[in-house]
Amino acid sequence: MENKYTWIDFYMKFANVLLKYKGDRSELVQRLTSVFNNIGMNVPKLSNGEWKDVDPFTVYALFNRGITKQNRITFIKELIQKFDVDAESPLDFEGIPVVQNLNCAFYRYEDNSEAQINDLWEMFEKGIFYADSKTDEARKAFLSCYNKIKDNKGLKFKLSIGLYWIRPYYYMGLDDRNKQLIINHKIFKDVAPFLYKTSGIPTAEEYIQLRDALLESFGKNLEYSNFPELSSDAYHVFDKEKTSNKKESNVTQAENIPLNQILYGPPGTGKTYNTVVECIRILDRDLYNSYQDSTDKLGFYKDQLLPEYNKCKDQGRIEFITFHQSYSYEEFVEGIKPVLSSENDQNTSLNYCLSDGIFKQICDNARMVKVENTGTKIDFSKTRVFKMS
Repeated sequence: MENKYTWIDFYMKFANVLLKYKGDRSELVQRLTSVFNNIGMNVPKLSNGEWKDVDPFTVYALFNRGITKQNRITFIKELIQKFDVDAESPLDFEGIPVVQNLNCAFYRYEDNSEAQINDLWEMFEKGIFYADSKTDEARKAFLSCYNKIKDNKGLKFKLSIGLYWIRPYYYMGLDDRNKQLIINHKIFKDVAPFLYKTSGIPTAEEYIQLRDALLESFGKNLEYSNFPELSSDAYHVFDKEKTSNKKESNVTQAENIPLNQILYGPPGTGKTYNTVVECIRILDRDLYNSYQDSTDKLGFYKDQLLPEYNKCKDQGRIEFITFHQSYSYEEFVEGIKPVLSSENDQNTSLNYCLSDGIFKQICDNARMVKVENTGTKIDFSKTRVFKMS
């Protein structure tokens, strides 16, 4: 028998345990830090200084981000022991939306994080209470709290994902894949017009209205029985569409790759990581497609992408340089450089010679590559040529 949705029991029970730490968050941070230390995993950046506070949704994000399946299981097993959760460790994570490693916090620690964290704890508590009691009073409290924080910077649809984590039978996650699957069914356009807007964040009333419509449609207009099944299908449909939309030719695919690209951002935002990915996308499209299809991207990156990248560097197909403040034209293109020459230790002379920079070396190497004419016509009218001087 296939093990599916084994994660639900732990996710719901852990939410109940976590709620007990609403008033003792320093103890919560200490226990979480101990979890990271015990399994030898680094704590992601969650504050500008010493980590002293955290909201419950961010706690869930610590094991629902871009880490390997095995690391998620290891982390959860340690949580079960450290927090005495009466649940088995999950065997699968079917239908669970995850957040980005570098954006796993539900609050912005650059701003007034304490107020944000307090509000997120209130949302967490109201979300559990509404899902478990289903009373009008709980609904009213939920709507009020949701509307208060829905427009917080950086939160967007992550709030719906967090609610899905803690009560997956009662709330739906509105990540891109789930939204697209709901849109594809076309029967909810009048119920949830916000889905068709680029940056439409639903009000609490709109979110619950769509939630109620989906619950009513399960087993009728929809073939799913619950939100986990819907979310699981959303990810499988997305993967199938990606596979079917692949280009047939690597040459055709390469024509669509912008070769002049700028990756920008502050330190720690993934520029070097994505440089490796982009290089492989240009040099080995099949490997890149396998990476895109992988459910464990970080593991695939370490095991296959990075070794291939280093291999291409050793072969001279990739050069990696850093433009620091003293980097000059002579180093990049061509210039006269001083060279010390000596026949013996007592007779040393200083000479000047013309030396190729890294860019010129790459150009010279490219001239030596034989290109087979495939008959593909190049439209030079759309080609931009830059002069370096």
